[in-house]
Amino acid sequence: PAALPVGQSNVTNTVPGAATSATGPGGPYASDDFSASLQVLPIINAGLSKAFSPSTVPINGNSVMTFTISNNATYTLNNATLTDAVPAGATPQTSPAPTSSCGGTVAVVGQNVTLSGGTIAASGSCTVTVTVKGTAGGTVTNNIPVSSLTTTEGVTNSVAASAPLTVLDTLSITKF
Repeated sequence: PAALPVGQSNVTNTVPGAATSATGPGGPYASDDFSASLQVLPIINAGLSKAFSPSTVPINGNSVMTFTISNNATYTLNNATLTDAVPAGATPQTSPAPTSSCGGTVAVVGQNVTLSGGTIAASGSCTVTVTVKGTAGGTVTNNIPVSSLTTTEGVTNSVAASAPLTVLDTLSITKF
């Protein structure tokens, strides 16, 4: 129908009364026609981004890692689940406790940071933050692959999210 936004449609199933019957005293009986309609919404993939603040730390220094999920659809996303496997060279910390504006639960298990049971409002966004410690000198690039996000509605992330964290080697001075 023209009144629906682009990509949406209504599906209607109609059962004619003549296709039904009931028996009993004085019967058989036919019902009136009846139908049910279902509005079908398109799957619109979510946006996903990632950042470190600060983006450069000394060895054993802390940075706050944030990933942001953006709901590009006009319907709420439910039971959002996402696992971020943090690469070696940066270690997720449990203190301070990770936070989520997505609701649900954020857990740190080894190198993995997991959001489970999150909810993202229609056309809204939410963030998950966790402190990471730089543990080896160099640049650690943390990547969340395509299709890492799952929701009850079948929405995922169609683009990977990536951010670098630079961990500075310890400076030492030797006098000869």
